[in-house]
Amino acid sequence: MAATARRTRLMGQGLCELVFPLRCASCDEELTELREDVRLCGVCQSQFLKNDTNRCARCAVPLRHASASELGCPQCRDEQLHFSQAWTLGDYAGELRTAALRMKRARDEGLSAAIGQLLWSRHGQAMADWRPTLVLPVPMHWLRRSLRGTNSAATLAETLAWRLGQPLGARLIVRRRYTQPQSGLSPAERLANVRGAFRLRKKHRLAGASVLLVDDILTTGATCNEIARLLRRAGAARVALSVAARTDDRDRR
Repeated sequence: MAATARRTRLMGQGLCELVFPLRCASCDEELTELREDVRLCGVCQSQFLKNDTNRCARCAVPLRHASASELGCPQCRDEQLHFSQAWTLGDYAGELRTAALRMKRARDEGLSAAIGQLLWSRHGQAMADWRPTLVLPVPMHWLRRSLRGTNSAATLAETLAWRLGQPLGARLIVRRRYTQPQSGLSPAERLANVRGAFRLRKKHRLAGASVLLVDDILTTGATCNEIARLLRRAGAARVALSVAARTDDRDRR
């Protein structure tokens, strides 16, 4: 029902755009043209991508002066990660941080969709080459979802699934208990907070699946790693992540 309502709202926006000038989903400036079907002006796109730097392919952390291999970077190569690849637009800072926070509001679902389009514009070819067979959003507990009125991860995932031409498993994973917000917790507390917090619905077929897991913000990766562990145990062959913003959490480890 939530996905249907979201599509209805976005469809309504599309109908309005047939009558009224198309505007940037972030700054509301009138758009004279769409760049690669991304409903963001050139200035906003540049701001969101300004921290798009050399990153570890495994965990998406900025490498700075470090190097990385298929086994990861100095931050992640010794960690037991259940996902093997991660894509992001940039650091959780500046304008991209502001956008990620706005995306948590129901009235800014259009911005979430536009950020999803920008993710596709920036990393779509790499995601397509990875050949996912299923796209999943990180689920939100029903109570938090009802309070916010939206789940930006679900909007991002819906956009990417449509672009990839792959099914969206919007209800495949359930957050079985209400957890504390991960922000403000230490890495160890984040791991404990999400351990056992998710479950798969009984009817699922994941044997051999390549799953693209989608979220808005990646910090320590505890939430995504817990879900990836669950997916791998259920038979998924591999899991990759696509997130709007990546927090460089090295100073807190």
